[in-house]
Amino acid sequence: MCCDPVTGELKWSLDMEKNYVTEVPFWYTGQCPLVDGNTLVLAPAGEEILMTGVDCRTGEILWETPNTVGYKMSHSSVMLMTLGGKKNYIYTGVGGVCGVSAETEDTGALLRNISKWQPSVVAPSPLQLSGNTIFLVAGYGTGGALLQVDRNGSVWTPTLVEQYKPSEGLSSGQQTPILYKDMIISVMPKDGGGLRGKLVCYSPSNLHSPVWSSAADERFGLGPYIIINNHLFVFKDDGELYVYEVENRGMKFIKKQQVIENGADAWGPMAYADGYLIVRDAHTIKCLKINS
Repeated sequence: MCCDPVTGELKWSLDMEKNYVTEVPFWYTGQCPLVDGNTLVLAPAGEEILMTGVDCRTGEILWETPNTVGYKMSHSSVMLMTLGGKKNYIYTGVGGVCGVSAETEDTGALLRNISKWQPSVVAPSPLQLSGNTIFLVAGYGTGGALLQVDRNGSVWTPTLVEQYKPSEGLSSGQQTPILYKDMIISVMPKDGGGLRGKLVCYSPSNLHSPVWSSAADERFGLGPYIIINNHLFVFKDDGELYVYEVENRGMKFIKKQQVIENGADAWGPMAYADGYLIVRDAHTIKCLKINS
């Protein structure tokens, strides 16, 4: 739904389950909408429509991508990437990974899909590493994978060049890793071996050996993380907030603070704007003032 930011007045709403016959995933939905200019991009992955573009101001449907690949909705979100010199909307649904054109001349056209990556549950979103490579992660024992997308004119060739279990390399069960200062930052899943639950940094050129990991007592479960002004904020899933300064080959611990007492399931992504950080657990939402 779209609301006025000052008054809270409802401008328009869209029921994807009703309009697109979307099958709601286990544990309800987790997709974050993507705003590209004045277009809101969503992946209902319903019976007939895979992806759709909506006018942010009016709620008018601008374009729709037929669901010819038969994907179902995941908890992952649509990501905007430029691959092979062309803007793409990349989506990992239950059934595979696809690319949809984000260019004016053919917006909404399905460019490619690959079914060799099919986690039964996927929450993290795809992460672009280069002009033709995408990093994929998922929980429940899936681990990580590297997808290469090559273009020859109008022909696109997606190839899964690497795939491994969570104990064998960089992974994530809940949150989307961050690419920052030539490091991929993540929190390892519970089946990540000795690194389980730890904050880690890997080089994009080596997804199997961390360049840095947090201390033995710094484990975060399924908690989210965000970079603000060269500082990494990590929210432990019991409501404790950690702050690190980002260095060239790792992190420097700055401070920690219990933000939500007796916090439970603090898994939701944090949000930041104009010096304010919003955090939440299963029962409480708090807004914190962040001093830059």
